[in-house]
Amino acid sequence: MATYRIAEADRERVRYPLGWVNVEPVSSFSLGFPSSCQEALMVERAMDRLMTRGAIQRVLDILDTMDCIETKQREAIGKLGVQQIGEIKFRNSNDEGTVNDLLEQELTRWRMRLASQLGVQPAPGKAGGTPINRAVRTLV
Repeated sequence: MATYRIAEADRERVRYPLGWVNVEPVSSFSLGFPSSCQEALMVERAMDRLMTRGAIQRVLDILDTMDCIETKQREAIGKLGVQQIGEIKFRNSNDEGTVNDLLEQELTRWRMRLASQLGVQPAPGKAGGTPINRAVRTLV
């Protein structure tokens, strides 16, 4: 079966939203075994082995959508302090999400679609936009 490869120019666009670095991997060893490079290599291999040209186009469409969301986030930076002008409400003065909060949720949703399309995982801490070490709730 023929496989298709994501162009070099678009590979950075795939790595960035998934949270993988855009630098040459340095071999690091832990207890004599290579460490922390395996997941990044899986992303690289996935970009080399898409099954159809349609799959490449889907990845590129997802990346275009994510670029658009990031542009909207940059535009919203100036609006982070105040949520409402009439009877002024400051950001997080209530439990309502702001435009930037909603954009971040949407970006996370598309990040997971990208990961799913490639059959890989985002870098630890990147999946939901929050650190991987978060509090665990216990059911009592």
